[in-house]
Amino acid sequence: PIQCLCFEFVDNTRRGFCFSSDHQRLPLTDQNLLSFGGEWVDVPFYGDYITNISGYHQVQDNYSFMCQILQMTFKSGTTIKIESFPRLQRGTSFAIDLPEHNLLTEIC
Repeated sequence: PIQCLCFEFVDNTRRGFCFSSDHQRLPLTDQNLLSFGGEWVDVPFYGDYITNISGYHQVQDNYSFMCQILQMTFKSGTTIKIESFPRLQRGTSFAIDLPEHNLLTEIC
């Protein structure tokens, strides 16, 4: 399952989550994020913003893990897809369109 997801904004604040293998919430430090094989992905266009989030739930989400696959679509048409490895059986799909007044902006 995807155990960490972090957004870093232009003012260097971070929002997101990171859970240890024993389901404890961890601080959003570089060390914690990278220890799960994470990598930073830059938003290709400054000022671009997420308009849709979609993916697949984990089959049995008894803990604090968000999903098996997560895809973010930006106003520019760019998509960023995150998949957990090893690939486990995925659950039901989801898709959320973000209305303009709730946009996630100023991500760097």
